[in-house]
Amino acid sequence: MIRQDKNISNPWDKLDMPSIGNVSMLRVDANNKHDVFYAKDPSNKYMLFFFVKEFPKYTRSVELNGVEVALLEISNKKAMVLTLKNNQDWELFLHVCLDLNNITKNSETECDAARCFYNRLLYWQYFMKHNRTNMLTKEEQLGLMGELLFLDLYLLPKYDPLEAMAFWTGPDGDVQDFSIDNKRIEIKTCASPSKNEVKISSAQQLYSANCQVFLSVVYLMPSVADHSGAFSLYKLAKRIADKIKDKTVAYELFIQKLASVGMFVDDVYDDDFMVCNGIKFFDVNKDFPKITPDILPDAINKVVYTISLNMASGYEVSHDKLI
Repeated sequence: MIRQDKNISNPWDKLDMPSIGNVSMLRVDANNKHDVFYAKDPSNKYMLFFFVKEFPKYTRSVELNGVEVALLEISNKKAMVLTLKNNQDWELFLHVCLDLNNITKNSETECDAARCFYNRLLYWQYFMKHNRTNMLTKEEQLGLMGELLFLDLYLLPKYDPLEAMAFWTGPDGDVQDFSIDNKRIEIKTCASPSKNEVKISSAQQLYSANCQVFLSVVYLMPSVADHSGAFSLYKLAKRIADKIKDKTVAYELFIQKLASVGMFVDDVYDDDFMVCNGIKFFDVNKDFPKITPDILPDAINKVVYTISLNMASGYEVSHDKLI
């Protein structure tokens, strides 16, 4: 989520035009012990420099829309360098630069700062690629909370992080949210336990011709920040990211999937707090109450329906059946 500030000023305007072969620089934040600088080259290109002793161990090329990213060695120093292609886009570029500075600011060591800087670039790469500028709706946030809780509570404790992330197939366009071997798992959140019902948004959602299908229902209740066990969407996503931050490929896959559903790990999603009041699992076998494509008349193109979970209690199973 990119927040706009009408009072924002252009820091590159404060930089003198350098002579050929040089760049002019201005430290982004005097309180950041790591070396992050705004910069301008002789062709008036807006840049960001982050000087490090060593580059992160795992780095591949990063592509940001409208921004060139390079790893350079300058005067016996190494630098991760961002160059804006069109100076008219400086406000978005400034937001990226400030975000990258803040990420490094919280790092104790330079090595950790370099890794955080690179990983944050990956966030921006996928977020800008999918061109999501609007916040997730409240309904979308609740749905994503349910998926992340299932990932955090059941998959990450049992599977390698990369394997667990690969099981999360909903962001890739699959009908169900998770695919584990021959099992498909649809996650639903129930924010009104008194109703104890979930909405199914298509005939395909609880259907698979060749696999077992399970329904997982996550019961959420509004809470406050200081309540024991309370979490926001931001804190939940960050908790998972922190768990796998040293598993670079899994981490990258996680942020790619978050970006594809429109979430950037930002404290803009740190306002609404929830507690989890339990998770139930249902075996969607041939007798489970559902509407599927094989029973729909050809003239019906789309269905949305609600399942009363009180009426489906006979199909409840342990999570061991799923994973």
